[in-house]
Amino acid sequence: VVEVMKSVGDKVAKGDLLAVIESRELADARADYMDTVHRLELAQSRFLREAELKRKKIGIEQEYLDARHELEETEIHRQTARQKLLTLGITSAELAELAVEPDGEVVAFKVRRPFPERSLSRFNLVSPLAGEVISRNVAAGQLVRADADLFEIVDMGSVWVDLTVYPAQMSRVTPGQTVTVFTSEAGAEGKITYRSPYVTEPSRAGMARVLLENRDGRWHPGQFVRAKVVTGENVAAVAVKSEALQTFRDWRVVFLNEGEEYEPVVVETGLSDGTWVEIRSGLKPGQRYVTEGSFVVKADILKSGASHDH
Repeated sequence: VVEVMKSVGDKVAKGDLLAVIESRELADARADYMDTVHRLELAQSRFLREAELKRKKIGIEQEYLDARHELEETEIHRQTARQKLLTLGITSAELAELAVEPDGEVVAFKVRRPFPERSLSRFNLVSPLAGEVISRNVAAGQLVRADADLFEIVDMGSVWVDLTVYPAQMSRVTPGQTVTVFTSEAGAEGKITYRSPYVTEPSRAGMARVLLENRDGRWHPGQFVRAKVVTGENVAAVAVKSEALQTFRDWRVVFLNEGEEYEPVVVETGLSDGTWVEIRSGLKPGQRYVTEGSFVVKADILKSGASHDH
């Protein structure tokens, strides 16, 4: 390792230089690739010459076949050398700077000036994504293996939320559904992108995954959250807050507010999402009802009778 540019906590953009590394293996691979490209140009020129002689019927068949075989072998070697460099992390743009590959019929081939020897062994390690460096396992002067993990970079612009889905809920939870994810401090909406088709041991539960935007950094890996999944939608003509419902003399009631008077009205309830409850009968749109404090109103009415004035 020649030089290290980034440390833990640094913000990086895609393509930012993290470290400079010298590698004998990389130098050998680059030299092999450049040599093969140059030999391919010569093999292509020879083949074109022999092909032209054959066309004029003044060439030797065996020399034509030998030239074609040499061209094919050299092309295979070039592809192998190119693939090795790509595997080592060299980009196509860097390969184009090493040597201009022959393309089509060679008429005039310009060979670039060879790189200085020191450049062949140097590798610029760049960030493959934008994010934050959360670990660094390298220092200048250190010897590292080709498969060593030198940096760990995390893009926190979005996060996955893995939700526990119990067997009884599996059929109602599907990709594409809207989910509200929340803690005691924050909440956000996302969509289910994946639902596991099986349950796992020992929890005997499945998993649904939600993608959340996290540009402000309020969601953290490892954090526990709760979620509400929209499994269906229904338009209710009349609905009340769930805290408005009370049990009054074995009936489900809502307390109406007329001026300073409160009166219990028996209602028939329907669907609920935990916040709102559908009222199928007993109330009309626009009627005023008690939400917070409905339990106090109920207690006062039970003490004084069917209605209570304030």
